[in-house]
Amino acid sequence: MNKFQARRQELIDYLLARLIKQFQAFGPDSEQVDRLVERPQFQADVRTAQLEMADLYNRALTKWKLKQGDDGKSTRAVKAQQRLTQMLG
Repeated sequence: MNKFQARRQELIDYLLARLIKQFQAFGPDSEQVDRLVERPQFQADVRTAQLEMADLYNRALTKWKLKQGDDGKSTRAVKAQQRLTQMLG
């Protein structure tokens, strides 16, 4: 991977992390997410990363959903439920 590709991947990871953080805090269809993706600097970063906004959003949404439990619960809640089940049973 050359220097340009490494920088591009860092930027993509950064953008994904920002979106996922907003998804976790407010949900993927929130006004806060809308405001983030409408910011000129965020849009410029997406263009610099040579991505389409829809592609970035879909990647972030997929990663966020994978962090959720099978039934939509957060991973933390699923682990807590598993520990409780082990303690009781």
